[in-house]
Amino acid sequence: MTEKVLAYIDELIDRYDDPEMTESENPMDDSGGNFDDAYYMGIEYGKMHGRLDALRKVKEFIQKEADALSQQ
Repeated sequence: MTEKVLAYIDELIDRYDDPEMTESENPMDDSGGNFDDAYYMGIEYGKMHGRLDALRKVKEFIQKEADALSQQ
């Protein structure tokens, strides 16, 4: 069961990870100088980063618990 959950989490990470979307040092340049675009690009980056961070932490927790159970 643990393997299925971890595999599903990996699928979600792949789904939400957009390698083209990175934290920008200058969002105004990336958005072509359009403030609204820069703002919404930041929101989308934040959502993606938050999802990935949460999924990775859940995966780490499940893996740690599974490892501990297997050593008993």
